[in-house]
Amino acid sequence: PGVREVADALRSGVGGPRARQAFLREMLTSPCGRLAVVREVGVTRATRFWLTECRPFLDGGWRDEEGGAETAALLRGAYRRALGHVDRRLSATLAAVDRLPPGTAVVLVGDHGEAFGEHGVLHHGRYVFPELVRVPLLIRSESLPRGTTVDAPCSVADVAPTILDLAGIAAPSRLDGVSLRRVAAGDVPPRAIVSVVA
Repeated sequence: PGVREVADALRSGVGGPRARQAFLREMLTSPCGRLAVVREVGVTRATRFWLTECRPFLDGGWRDEEGGAETAALLRGAYRRALGHVDRRLSATLAAVDRLPPGTAVVLVGDHGEAFGEHGVLHHGRYVFPELVRVPLLIRSESLPRGTTVDAPCSVADVAPTILDLAGIAAPSRLDGVSLRRVAAGDVPPRAIVSVVA
């Protein structure tokens, strides 16, 4: 089924494996499909379907559902294809950045990983498994020697303090993170990051 069939199923309240898997294919593999479904049925209905029909499937129900393994494989394939697109866009972006004035810093950070059944879970958002929380955080700056590695827990909370430090601006004390340049230099101790799972 395509977007129209998914929208018709959601509007009529007909769920089930076929509608759920078609919804997930549109929502998780196609930005255009996601927008089209939400536009057709509205945010409220799409969110309700996600929470009631899709979350149990993603949290492990896919293993016991006919067509579930195929849906998981389809999501994994779409993700891998998207990585190729991201690599090409990143390459073009870095080439453009290289034309900026000397001293321009580049920070690349991922917000989350993705799960494809490694712990029974598909997707992201509710768990802290390594494949979900170990994400890239790469910095290119004249202030950091090439090959510098911070061998300590890092967080997206560290991005803003690091950028401010690289720009020579003192970070406000209310920020949760620390400058990774300062951690790498040994100026500040690394800190443990505590994750709370509700």
